[in-house]
Amino acid sequence: MSPSDRQDDDEDPALHLLLPRRAIMQFDDVGRYYGLDSMYAWCVSFKDFVLREWGSRTSSKFSSPARDYDLSGEEEPSDLLSRCTSQLLKSAQSQDLLDVRTTNDQILLPPKQLLLMVHTRFFHQNDWSTNLFVRSRFWNSAERVYDHYSPSTDEAWAIVFNSIVLLSLGTETPVQGHDSLVDSQFAQPFFSTIRAAISNLNHLLAPKLVNVQALALLSLAAELFYPPGIAASIFAHACTLARQMGLDEVDIATGYIDPTEQEERLKVYHSLYIRDKSLAISRGTVCWLSGGKNQRLSGHRSGSIQANDSVRIRVSAFQERVCHLQSPVHTQGCCVSSRSGFSQLGAQNRIIEPPDMSTIFGSDASDITDIDLWLEFLAARIIVLRRNPKLRYVHRTLQDSRACCILFLMALGRSNDHLKIRLSGIFDSMDGPQPSDASYHQPAPFLSRSLFDMFPVSAIFLIAANIIRPVPGEEVSAEDLDLLSRVSYCYKEVIKKIRTLNRAHQIGQALEKLLEIIELMNGMTSSNDLTLMSATSPVQSGSPITLSSQSFPFDMKPSVSLRDLVNMEQLPLQGYVSSGEVSRSATSNDCGQSLSSYQSSGLDLNAPFVMDAQPTSNPDSNSQFPINDNMVIFDDPDYAITPSSLHTISFAMSTSLLRSVSQS
Repeated sequence: MSPSDRQDDDEDPALHLLLPRRAIMQFDDVGRYYGLDSMYAWCVSFKDFVLREWGSRTSSKFSSPARDYDLSGEEEPSDLLSRCTSQLLKSAQSQDLLDVRTTNDQILLPPKQLLLMVHTRFFHQNDWSTNLFVRSRFWNSAERVYDHYSPSTDEAWAIVFNSIVLLSLGTETPVQGHDSLVDSQFAQPFFSTIRAAISNLNHLLAPKLVNVQALALLSLAAELFYPPGIAASIFAHACTLARQMGLDEVDIATGYIDPTEQEERLKVYHSLYIRDKSLAISRGTVCWLSGGKNQRLSGHRSGSIQANDSVRIRVSAFQERVCHLQSPVHTQGCCVSSRSGFSQLGAQNRIIEPPDMSTIFGSDASDITDIDLWLEFLAARIIVLRRNPKLRYVHRTLQDSRACCILFLMALGRSNDHLKIRLSGIFDSMDGPQPSDASYHQPAPFLSRSLFDMFPVSAIFLIAANIIRPVPGEEVSAEDLDLLSRVSYCYKEVIKKIRTLNRAHQIGQALEKLLEIIELMNGMTSSNDLTLMSATSPVQSGSPITLSSQSFPFDMKPSVSLRDLVNMEQLPLQGYVSSGEVSRSATSNDCGQSLSSYQSSGLDLNAPFVMDAQPTSNPDSNSQFPINDNMVIFDDPDYAITPSSLHTISFAMSTSLLRSVSQS
C-alpha cells in the first residue's frame, strides 16, 4: 500500500460529527420523534462534538490559567457554552400544535371570480409539488361544486380552492414569510378555512382522490404559514392515504377508471413521491412512499419532458436509494443491494461510493437551470459521503457543503467574484461540471417552495465543525466563517419579515447559535465581549459582504433559473414593484380604498400568526366578509374582486414590504 493510499485510509477519531449517529431515532424532552438526519439529530450530534472538544481543550496541559469569573461577575465559558448548545437544541424542536380552541373558523368557498383569476398562475408554475390536477377534470369539478355546493361532500374541494388562492397570492410578495399577506384583512377568510381544515383533518381521511389532493395542498400552505411539525403531519396523512388507495400500485384496473382520472392519479402520486424524497433528505423525515418497480414514475409527463424534469427524476431515484441506505431494516437482510442500488457489502456497512454529478446531470450542466436540483443532489450526496470516515470522502463532504452555501448565496444575488471563483474551484476539484452562469438568472417566482426552507442544514453543521476543529488539509476557517456569516445574514433579513415560526425561521435561529458557539470555541471568554458577525449588518460588523444601498433581502425561489439581482431597478416586473411606483402610489388603490385597510396592526412579531386565531382588527371575520350559501362574498364595492383590484391587493402587499425595507 502506497503512503498516499495509507493516508487516504486514515480515520480521524475527532471527525465523529461527520459520521452517522448509531441511534436511528432521536427524541426530545416531550417525546417527539426525529429522523437520523433531521435538524434535531444534527444539533444533538453537534452538541456532543462541541462539549467533547471543549473538554479536550480545557483538560489540556497547555490550557491558559483559570480566571475568577465569580469576582468579575462574568458567566463562565463552560456555562455559556452549555446554554448556547441547549438553545441550539431548542431551536430545532418541531412545533406541531395549533391552538384553535378560541376560534370559530369555518370551511367556506372562496369567491369563484378570484379562483378564476389566480388559476392561471397556479397551473402555469413548473412546480412538481402542485402538479396534482388534470385541468379539464379540475374545472368540471369546480363548476359542479360552485353550482351545487354541499358541505358534507364538497369540503375537500373548498380546502383545495382556498389553498390554491393562498399559494397563488403568496407569489405576489417576494419575501418568503408573506407577512403582508398574513396581515391582510382580505386574506383572513382564506386563512380561516385553512385553520378549520387543519383542526379537522379527520374529514379528509376517506379514500378519495380529492382528499389526497386537498391534504397535499394544505400541507404546502401550512409549510409557509405554520410551524414545521404541522405541515409534516398533514403531508404524512396525504402519503398514507395515497398508499391506502393504491396510488403506488403498478397495475390498475383501467376498465373501472376514467383515463383522465388515471392520469390524475399518476400526477398525484408522482408529486407526492418527489416531495417525499426531498423532505426525507433535507429534513430527515420518515420516507412514506416508494417508487419500487412502478414504471409510472419513469418521467413521462405530457408526452415529453425537459432537461430539468429528467434530472429531477434521477435525483429523486438517488434520494430513494439513500433513504433505503438509511433504513435499519437494510442491515438485516440480503435484499439490501437490490433495493438500494448499492453493493451488498457497502450497503450493509452503510458506506458506498456516491455518484458523480455527471451521472445525474449529464455532461452538459448548462441545461439544468433549477438551482434547487443542485441543492437536492448535494444534500443527498452529503448524507452518503459522511458515512465514510476516509479523509478523501471527508474532503468531498466539506466541499459539497461549501458548494451548497455558495449556490444559495448566488441564487439570492448575494455573491461576488471571489465566491464564484471559489465555487469553480470546488467543482473542478471534485467531479464537475458546475452550473453555468445562465443558471443564476431567475425571472419568475417559484410557487410553493423556498430556498430558505429547503436549504440543507447538514452543510452548515459540517462547516461549523470544521471551523472549530479543521480537518487535515481543510484549514480555511476564515473563509468558511465568512461563508456561514453571509448565509446567516440572509436568514436574518428574512426572519425580520416573517410572522411564522416556520422552517426558515428555524434554520435562521440555528445559524445564529452556531456562530455564537464558534465564537466561544475560538477564544471568546465572556458574554459581554460576544460580538457576532451575524448579529449586525455587514457594514457594522466589518464583514466582507458588500451590498448596494438599494439591495433587497428577497427570497428568489428556484423554478426556471436564477438572476444575480442587486438593486431595485433590476427586480422583475411580475410580482414586484419599483421604487418609483412606491413613491407614486403608496397611499391609495384603484378602488379608492386606503392600503391600510388590507393590513392589520398590533401583531406580535414574536408569535406565529397561527396562534392569533382571530383577526386583530376585527375578531369576527364573518362580519366584514358576508357569507352566502357557504361562500365568502364581497358585496361592498370597496372589496369587489376585479382584475384591477386583485393587482392592487398584491401591490399593497409589495408596497408595505418595500416601505418596511426602506425604514429598516
